[in-house]
Amino acid sequence: MNDLTSPILEDHAKGFSNVEIARKFKLSASKVSYVINREKKRDVRQAKRIVWRDESVAMFGTWSQTVCLLLPHLQAIKAIAEEKRS
Repeated sequence: MNDLTSPILEDHAKGFSNVEIARKFKLSASKVSYVINREKKRDVRQAKRIVWRDESVAMFGTWSQTVCLLLPHLQAIKAIAEEKRS
């Protein structure tokens, strides 16, 4: 089933209904729904894990870990500092 996960998700993102996708891959609509929901839950778990890690580093991490966490946001930090300076 894993080899079908990506094509199922692609078709879902294109707006095809679960019934249309099920017909295309010769599956039941409930199986297609299961695959889509499983992947959504996996994405949510990964996002929560990233947020937890970032919060943990921000609260308890070393100085270098905190700096590395902030580096992707450097442009936004500069913009805020310049706005406050004005």
